[in-house]
Amino acid sequence: FSRNILKTIALGQMLSLCICGTAITSQYLAEKYKVNTPMLQSFINYCLLFLIYTMMLAFQSGSDVLIGDLLVLLGASLYAVSNVCEEYIVKKLSRQEFLGMVGLFGTIISGIQLLIVEYKDIASIHWDWKIALLFVAFALCMFCLYSFMPLVIKVTSATSVNLGILTADLYSLFFGLFLFGYKFSGLYILSFTVIMVGFILYCSTPTRTAEPAESSVPPVTSIGIDNLGLKLEESGLPETNSAVL
Repeated sequence: FSRNILKTIALGQMLSLCICGTAITSQYLAEKYKVNTPMLQSFINYCLLFLIYTMMLAFQSGSDVLIGDLLVLLGASLYAVSNVCEEYIVKKLSRQEFLGMVGLFGTIISGIQLLIVEYKDIASIHWDWKIALLFVAFALCMFCLYSFMPLVIKVTSATSVNLGILTADLYSLFFGLFLFGYKFSGLYILSFTVIMVGFILYCSTPTRTAEPAESSVPPVTSIGIDNLGLKLEESGLPETNSAVL
């Protein structure tokens, strides 16, 4: 294995563990404390993104099984599309700008959903430090996922990320053996092996990207903060104050 392949695998599994953490904390809240408030959990995450990344931008210039299965397929397809769009944004523009806008609009939209759908559920929660700790753990895992995923996509690709996080469900199952009394099956190991082999095979083959025609490339007017060093390194120019923004 080359160092680049190992780094790609490690980054993908780090994202998988973040997703695993969100799944475990959500299931703990639902099964042990009977708290089912996914929108509140998402709202807390978007608030964190808003408070950190949008504030950073402010100080810078510039029941039916068939229907359920269909919704899952639709959600997975939209998630893949969003990751590809995210790859374009973080590689062409700025990671902070992407996360800041996600935090801003995510907070507004999830807050409206929260008030409409989960108002009564939240009012019925009997708060204690254990429930609050699970909410904090979920929010931190989700915040880390949102913060690190643009970096991983920028280093690798959206396809690599989507393949790498397939192991998240398996990690959740492994933890569920100890936390929720799941029954072990050899298919868990087989699934994990198949996913990792496919992931490694994909990472071993370099991805070819087509060079756009010169006439179709729009003039570059600004460089994203996160991509400035990369641009300077590619062009071989020294960093100067005039290159910034």
